[in-house]
Amino acid sequence: MPETRVCGEKDFRVGVLLELVHERLLFVEDEEGFRCVTAEALRANGYLVGEASGVQQARGLLEATSPCYDLAMIDVALADGDGFELAREISGRHPNCACC
Repeated sequence: MPETRVCGEKDFRVGVLLELVHERLLFVEDEEGFRCVTAEALRANGYLVGEASGVQQARGLLEATSPCYDLAMIDVALADGDGFELAREISGRHPNCACC
């Protein structure tokens, strides 16, 4: 039986690959190579990934995407702004979107 870990209120089973996750994830990272490789790995594991290179692009994706993302993974030091501030903004406007 797979090991189970609890993170927040979600239950993650280590070692079990879900066929389709369908979680919508916004990945904000200004280093292009890292962003591309990470986004591809997430997609390969069933996540629907939106990629943004900075704060402005992330805001555009958030406005254009419905329903909103389930999770936003944000670099804290972005070329065009503060990742912490973006996380606070997303949490305020989209309370169902977890930010990390």
